[in-house]
Amino acid sequence: VVMALVPGAGRVAGGQTGVVMALVPGAGRVAGGQTGVVMALVPGTPLGKAHDFDSVLRGRYPADKRASVSYVLECFSGLAAGLHWLHSHGIAHGDVFAHNLMVSEEGSAVLLDFGAAFFYDPDSEAPYSKCEIRAFGLLLKDMEERSINDEYGVRPAIRGLVQDCLLEEPAMRPTFAQAEERLNEMKQMLLSVNRIL
Repeated sequence: VVMALVPGAGRVAGGQTGVVMALVPGAGRVAGGQTGVVMALVPGTPLGKAHDFDSVLRGRYPADKRASVSYVLECFSGLAAGLHWLHSHGIAHGDVFAHNLMVSEEGSAVLLDFGAAFFYDPDSEAPYSKCEIRAFGLLLKDMEERSINDEYGVRPAIRGLVQDCLLEEPAMRPTFAQAEERLNEMKQMLLSVNRIL
């Protein structure tokens, strides 16, 4: 399989450039005439660095990594929306870590690296989405701890969502739809306060 980066090849909801990963006969031809996987070039920077033997299953971040609360909300509401869509279609990403999240300066996020992804029956009792909501919660915790301000008291609400995502009993954890809704409510609260000011 060959991966090719094609600028502007994919558009996602809202017209943003996103990752399109598909076997396209003839579109990804290389020497020897093999078909490859075609992916759009995603602008931005990874949210963090890949984990190593010291950090085990947690992301690594530069010591000076900081973000505003509004940036964190933008990034993670987008990630929750993407993971909600995947799981509603029976797709588990399998590798929800900071280094697989490309983020723009404004906080728009694109989930990358579907090498560990797999299909499952979304109507089954399998807890794949509940495992990934935990990974999502750990990422959100990392970024909430690195946020540089508490814009109008939103951080306690973020911490509450993190706490729910990390509940020991998987069935008690929120769905991605619920996480997305809560994050969007926090974003709306910031917008309302900013309009008043």
